[in-house]
Amino acid sequence: MSVSVARVGELEQGEAAIRGLLARVGVRPEDGDDELLLRHASDLESDEALQHRIAVVLDSAFQGFFHCASEGHAFIQLERFEAEFGGSLERAYPGAGAAFLRFARSYWTLRNLVGRLALRFPGTVLQQLLVSIETRIAEAFFPQNESDDVPANQRARIQRRLIEQSGARIDVDAFLLGNPLLLGNPLAQEEP
Repeated sequence: MSVSVARVGELEQGEAAIRGLLARVGVRPEDGDDELLLRHASDLESDEALQHRIAVVLDSAFQGFFHCASEGHAFIQLERFEAEFGGSLERAYPGAGAAFLRFARSYWTLRNLVGRLALRFPGTVLQQLLVSIETRIAEAFFPQNESDDVPANQRARIQRRLIEQSGARIDVDAFLLGNPLLLGNPLAQEEP
């Protein structure tokens, strides 16, 4: 019984995450979106109307992430996250600025939720949407691949562009200055 309760809880967290991301940019769910999220993505490949709706939800939710991150929104309980993460983000990123830490809190709790959904709801539209958002954020802000050879100044430009395009209330300069992953800051030696 506890397994099914955990499954339902994670499903509700995933659905709430999508609804919250969309709400941050003023997009309301349409009739049928809840059912769409639970369908397997591979079953919808030939349905152009549903593919279009998925693309709209993905783009809107991606922009909504930045609005959530501006406030440090946690997609799962912080206590649960910190227990699994092995401590606080402040400890993981010593010297990081407040804007970066808020953003990191949203990213890492989203990533944790994505991992849970991948185990319990693989292949669903919900899981695929959140994986896509998490992957796009990771590539630009939290590179996981040690062979990632994007120079810090180029990464800073990418981050600046994405944040500014989102319209989120993130002080871009404070974010970049407080981002410990941009080696050699200030503003990753931004070129004029």
